[in-house]
Amino acid sequence: MTPEFLHECFTYDAETGLLHWKHRPLKHFLTEREWKLVNTRQAEKLAGSERKRNDGKGYLYIKACGKYEAVHRVALIMSGIEIPSGMVVDHINGDRQDNRLCNLRVTTPSGNAMNLKKRSNNTSGQHGIMWRKERSAWAVRLVVDGKTHVCGHFKDIGKAIECRDAALVRLGFSELHGKERGC
Repeated sequence: MTPEFLHECFTYDAETGLLHWKHRPLKHFLTEREWKLVNTRQAEKLAGSERKRNDGKGYLYIKACGKYEAVHRVALIMSGIEIPSGMVVDHINGDRQDNRLCNLRVTTPSGNAMNLKKRSNNTSGQHGIMWRKERSAWAVRLVVDGKTHVCGHFKDIGKAIECRDAALVRLGFSELHGKERGC
């Protein structure tokens, strides 16, 4: 979907992150009847519906000309921001439905992973810190660009947290990485 096509179909409000259908031109349709039906049903209404994921939360998607596209990608394209091949769009605050321009950034898949919430199966309560039974110690381990960084093993979880926090800064992780969020 080209930026021109998207601008013919939608209005995007960068402050609210909302996408609305426009009254679309006849050239987008095979018949005048289809044109009238779709515009009667969609024009000026909120665009995008949620496609749920395994965790019950999903991204908003639109369907135009038989193709699905994520609303966050549409928002960036309509705002003149290119999404190069191999790059992804990250929701900075972790809310998959918050498509305000200030909450979206283009990044690598690894950069996106550096802004993850705390996993539900986390046993230590701390991201990147796990109990190693065989050592009777807390291990600090972070992964960046597929490379594992082992920062050490600690008897005291407080020391493990200090080491992990320093490593997060050094490795360029988001300040929200591993934190609980109200999303």
